[in-house]
Amino acid sequence: VEHRDVHNLYGMQVAKGTWHGQAKRLSKRPFVLTRSFFAGSQRFGAMWTGDNKAEWGHLRDSVPMLLSMGICGFPFAGADVGGFFGDPNRELLLRWYQVGAFYPFFRGHGHIDTKRREPWLFGEPWTSLIREAIRTRYRLLPYVYSLFHEASTEGVPVMRPLYFEFPSDKTVAAKDDEFMFGDSVLVKPVVEEGATTASVYFPEGQWYDWQTFHKFEGPRTATVKAPLEKIPIYFRGGRIIPTKERARRNSLVMKKDPYTLYVILDAGKTASGSIYLDDGESMNSKLKRVEFSFAKMVLSAQTIQDTGFETANVIERIVVVGLGSMEQLSAMSAVSVTGNQETDLGLVVSGANRDVLIVRKPEVPIAGGWKIKFN
Repeated sequence: VEHRDVHNLYGMQVAKGTWHGQAKRLSKRPFVLTRSFFAGSQRFGAMWTGDNKAEWGHLRDSVPMLLSMGICGFPFAGADVGGFFGDPNRELLLRWYQVGAFYPFFRGHGHIDTKRREPWLFGEPWTSLIREAIRTRYRLLPYVYSLFHEASTEGVPVMRPLYFEFPSDKTVAAKDDEFMFGDSVLVKPVVEEGATTASVYFPEGQWYDWQTFHKFEGPRTATVKAPLEKIPIYFRGGRIIPTKERARRNSLVMKKDPYTLYVILDAGKTASGSIYLDDGESMNSKLKRVEFSFAKMVLSAQTIQDTGFETANVIERIVVVGLGSMEQLSAMSAVSVTGNQETDLGLVVSGANRDVLIVRKPEVPIAGGWKIKFN
């Protein structure tokens, strides 16, 4: 038996042994990070792509590498943000954080001999821009957590090539310079120094800019603005995305925070989505899965799986995109229906074109069992 035949298999057994040892010792879900892995290692932890460099080419190449890992069945994968060897300049580090926020495994890491690169060492505006990239990840944690549950039960990747979601679109068959984050978010990394625009391919459907809600109709390619403070991110029409918008020190203190729902309508004025809920640490936690849907001017939330997990968290804001024009939205009203109780809700028209409807403080439970009717 040659060393090369068992090298990575040995690495898998190390991760497996570590996982089981920590599970027995802690009685909680272990976190194991490995660089050596084999088929089956995805059951025991995350991996990273190894000793990359602080170069634009390595930032670019991280995307197809991680897309390949997801398709191969290893969804919890990432690359060292900023590059392991070498010292990234401010622009490279910022752009890497903006992309890394959408890696399934997201961390900054550098060699002991490289210069320190904590975000606060670079001064403004860089510190604030990197902070905003990191906050983007924290805002999306409810969506990300649900994606990881889907990956663990269905085997689908978290970070997906476009052909995974659009298999009949021949344009995306070899496209690896943009990707889907789950089935609802399109990400176009900016991987060239000095770039202020990006060429984005939008598959069939409606796509809305993450920040402005400007709409793009696919299939088409468009040149979009991509200044330093922006990475092109787009919500897919027909999806409902749960987030948490309050900035905290870490995810633990976000646990009791309220949720925001982004309801991104398709051409037929419908949308759907879901959220997975559990205690976040137990090996055999009780759980709850809730399905959201919007159709015929009614937004509803129903429990589709429940093993007894209880949560008092509520939804503090609902953002509805693609419902109508400013004139139509201004004339709307809404009521929430929970059981036999109806409550009038406050509505605000927002967005650059005044075509985004915000439901303020609906205070309905994230666990479902309610409807909101728009009139």
